Amino acid sequence: MFSKLSGLVALACAAFTTSAPTKRVADSLGWAKYWFAFGDSYTSRGFNVSGTLPAPGNPFGNPAYPGATGVGANWLDFDTTVYNRTLILTYDYAAAGATINTTLVAPTLATRDFIQQVDEFEAGAAQRPTSAPWTSFGALFSVWFGINDINNSYEEGGDRETFSDVLLDEYFAQVERLQRAQAFASSHWGVRQFVWDSNSAFNVVLDNPTKYGFVDATSYGQTGDFWANDFHPSSNAHNIWAQDVAALLNNTIWF
Repeated sequence: MFSKLSGLVALACAAFTTSAPTKRVADSLGWAKYWFAFGDSYTSRGFNVSGTLPAPGNPFGNPAYPGATGVGANWLDFDTTVYNRTLILTYDYAAAGATINTTLVAPTLATRDFIQQVDEFEAGAAQRPTSAPWTSFGALFSVWFGINDINNSYEEGGDRETFSDVLLDEYFAQVERLQRAQAFASSHWGVRQFVWDSNSAFNVVLDNPTKYGFVDATSYGQTGDFWANDFHPSSNAHNIWAQDVAALLNNTIWF
């Protein structure tokens, strides 16, 4: 199951174009590009849809940079504010502890699964309110799930390969909901999808940690450690992932 679920990081942009600005544009809603992120604690910053919303000068809305990540700036922080080539306003629906579907894999804490995160998007930003006048041309969606689904169900009985397929079916059902949102035509014309393989990305660094400035592959909690704690990568590791994603989306309107 690990090989199937650990690399589920999909990024989709509507009306993708390779004609990108050569410098960051003016800080205004009219020029902004929008990023809608879904996932678990590897992506979550603690965003509350009822709080301050993303706007020029405050691209995440709430909480303040770097957010309530528990590890410092994460990959979404870096890509929104450091490696971007234009103004990006990021709506981070990801939630710590989230699984794809809580009825399939129970979380270890009260949280919002992928289904509920999409519900929040559909009820709010998908309606394109005046606070978020985004267009299909400038909409980027990212999804990263799997770590909690693996951790919380690894020791369960039954056919794990079959169960992982059930989880993947649910995962792609939610992706389809996003594709059917107001951002996209019913045929999904103009949507281009990218996949960043997190499993491979982690292994590249963990197989040779000192090459990337880390003490080793297992220590955590101290300066120079790959791991911030026994479950989450450090901010320095997130910085590597952010550069990977920016490179994957190089020459788009975002990076």
